[in-house]
Amino acid sequence: MDKFNQFLVFLQEKLESYPKFDTWKHLEILTATCAKEIISNDANYKNWLVEYDEDAHRFPDVIITTDVGKFGIEVKSSKSKNWETLGGSINESTKVLGLDEIFILFGKNINNQINIKIKEFSKCVKSVAVTHSPRYLIDMDLEDGTDIFALLNTSYEDVCATKSPFDIFKQYFKDKAKKSNTKFWFLSDEESERASETFQDLELKFFKQLSSDEQKQLVCEAIVLYPQDLFGSKNSKYENSNLFFLSRNVVSNSMRDNFTAGGQVECFGEIFPQKIQLLLDHENLKILRGLLTSEPTIEMKNVYGVDSIEIIRSSWNSEITLALMSTMLKGKDELTVNRLLQSILIK
Repeated sequence: MDKFNQFLVFLQEKLESYPKFDTWKHLEILTATCAKEIISNDANYKNWLVEYDEDAHRFPDVIITTDVGKFGIEVKSSKSKNWETLGGSINESTKVLGLDEIFILFGKNINNQINIKIKEFSKCVKSVAVTHSPRYLIDMDLEDGTDIFALLNTSYEDVCATKSPFDIFKQYFKDKAKKSNTKFWFLSDEESERASETFQDLELKFFKQLSSDEQKQLVCEAIVLYPQDLFGSKNSKYENSNLFFLSRNVVSNSMRDNFTAGGQVECFGEIFPQKIQLLLDHENLKILRGLLTSEPTIEMKNVYGVDSIEIIRSSWNSEITLALMSTMLKGKDELTVNRLLQSILIK
């Protein structure tokens, strides 16, 4: 194991010698390529084998067979400020069997350099969260002994061995719900009702309790996900945005207030509803540009049905244009329309 840990140190150093990676897939490919280069250039790793299939849908991404065991590396990346991300489903239907250990390799582009953290998978699972199914929540900054498995006095191996993995976590979530006085999450003990259970991280916040930066980030992510809902009609639709907020454990008393403000504003010599400022505000534009030019979020991939940020950005530009042309830009002169769209669309 010490030999493989030293190999991971070399792998981290090699990856961090690059200025950046373009997408999560690029980081995967870089990881496999660098691993192969280290092995081919160091006699200590003679006969080690790296398995990686760019098109495979499996967990983990990279498999390395060595003289000290068979190991897996799951590659993760994020554009957020922290070192957290969603992992795979707790059911792990695509898991490669027969591995001695699985590691998370987490990459971020910071100050024109790749930054890498590597940790045993079982030691960086913070909790379990729900998007459309229960998934592990990864946190590379977890202190030893504070992972979800340690808190439950169990092990990752024991969870993998059970037929119903989430049953192990169930009491933990019930206790959290009681502590936070959360009564509206349905945590049934009846076998006949289990199909309708909904589990969450249960650390809920109201939108108004978030910092201004957190509020802007959440609103901008919703704008990227649902441009037609929010700008495509005079009576905006907030249902999808509300569900998105809930998936981030954020509750809002009034979704409308988060996206609208009374009054009007002048832009390029024309009068528009104040809401147009959501798309013209300098800080919002910076967030929107960041979202649409870097690794797409899990929600973006799900909503747009693709992993490519280029395709997502092009689709968003088209959708926001159509939405605005049917509402706020309808009847405006061509010069004003062009100037406003030039300010909003992300290149």
